[in-house]
Amino acid sequence: MFELLEGSPQQRRQYLDWGVFHVEHNFINSWRDMKKCLEARNGLLRREAKSGVAVSDMERSVWHGQMAKHANRLNELRQAYLSELKPVFEHYMSQLNPDLKVSMSFYQGWGKERDYSELLDEQWESDVRQGFTQLGPQRADLRMKADGQPAMEVLSRGQQKIVVCALKLAQARLYQNAAGKPCIFLVDDLAAELDLKHRNALCGLLEELKCQVFVTAIDATMIADNWSPKSQVKRFHVEHGTVHQE
Repeated sequence: MFELLEGSPQQRRQYLDWGVFHVEHNFINSWRDMKKCLEARNGLLRREAKSGVAVSDMERSVWHGQMAKHANRLNELRQAYLSELKPVFEHYMSQLNPDLKVSMSFYQGWGKERDYSELLDEQWESDVRQGFTQLGPQRADLRMKADGQPAMEVLSRGQQKIVVCALKLAQARLYQNAAGKPCIFLVDDLAAELDLKHRNALCGLLEELKCQVFVTAIDATMIADNWSPKSQVKRFHVEHGTVHQE
């Protein structure tokens, strides 16, 4: 979970693209087309760097036009999804910790005011030296900040866990709305970094989603009383690889 804040931008892109895919099923085609174009351009960059022979303007123009087409489409789909995700995320943050103010922003992978095709032309020589395409949707990132600073740098471990839980809950809600069925949650060591108040709040929100939840804990008493009396709760004990229901 913490990799959403602490990990590389790739972790956050995967989170974002998982959500976009389940809301807009044509996303996967645009994603695959962009990947093919990116691989082709990177191949041209390496070819020029190795041979010393410049790639023709026509060949570059063809790939840059296709890349810009697919990059802009990916960006549109990601932006549309985030516009739906943000208010749901803010709702869950207010339920989990109303005093914790965290903002969400999106870096598309290149300057917002720049035409991507023109930028690819300008970056060509620099990209040849690096051996890969430095700017584009493959560099997109979901940026989380608290008080204007990266969330992972200023928030405690418990606060980070709340932020990540809100992100997961928000995505599950959007998935449920789009697919008409709930997610299944696997929560390892629920009690870690969360006090009773926040455990109760999180479990209550999971119950509202009407989803199946598998929760683990070293001490059963830490999660025994976090669920409402109406919940259908079963408890299992695992010891030496053997599982039995209590």
